Amino acid sequence: MTNISALFYPKKENMQSFNQPSRLFFVSFWTIGTLVFVLGSLYVIMLASGYRFNFKARRMVLTGLILIKSEPAAEIFLDNKFKGKTPLKISYLLPGWRSMELKAPHYRSLTYSFLVEPGQAVSKERWLFLENPKELEWEESDKRFFPRKPEEEVRIIENELWYQEKLVARFSRPLLSAFIYPQGFDLLSGVRFAPEKSLIYQVEDELHLIEKSGANDFLVTNLWQNDKPVEVADTENGKVLLFKQGDSQKKLKIR
Repeated sequence: MTNISALFYPKKENMQSFNQPSRLFFVSFWTIGTLVFVLGSLYVIMLASGYRFNFKARRMVLTGLILIKSEPAAEIFLDNKFKGKTPLKISYLLPGWRSMELKAPHYRSLTYSFLVEPGQAVSKERWLFLENPKELEWEESDKRFFPRKPEEEVRIIENELWYQEKLVARFSRPLLSAFIYPQGFDLLSGVRFAPEKSLIYQVEDELHLIEKSGANDFLVTNLWQNDKPVEVADTENGKVLLFKQGDSQKKLKIR
């Protein structure tokens, strides 16, 4: 006769053989799950802390960011890719050299190369200058800006332009004059927006503007004489440029 109880109550040794694989699966499942959770949490924490995976280096690296402001608002191209318009913050940049261009209609484009360093922010505040400066009427009151006081921070050594004892640029032609631009900031506008100072320099009959890093050198206007130093001043926080050469004078809106 069949033992009915044996159908519902397996022997102890059968129970042990049945439970061993189940326990192994259970332990393995929770071990893997815990490991995935820990690694996932660590990854999320690293992302929140500014880390990203660098496929070239094959490891997580701490990123940097760049903050950009400009007047007027400009389109930003980072490594030839459009990123938006100023003001803009670009986060999670992998360390290394980057190229950037600022563009706005009717204004000269500005280009830069800069180094993104781990955990560091690069901040740039820049003015854009008109492609075609507008000539304004010279007024008798404009004479008050001249003569301009000598500036010890800027020096000319033949064909070299120096600012604060650092070489800005070396040219193929001798320099005749150089000035800091702008002369000063309006207090209110300078608080909210204060780009680094640039330099204005003269070679022969050309008046140029250049950033003190040596970047973005461009011709502002041509002068009347190529062998006489020009006097330069600015007003309206650098928007208007005034210059005199002998008995000739000119007034330009450059921003």
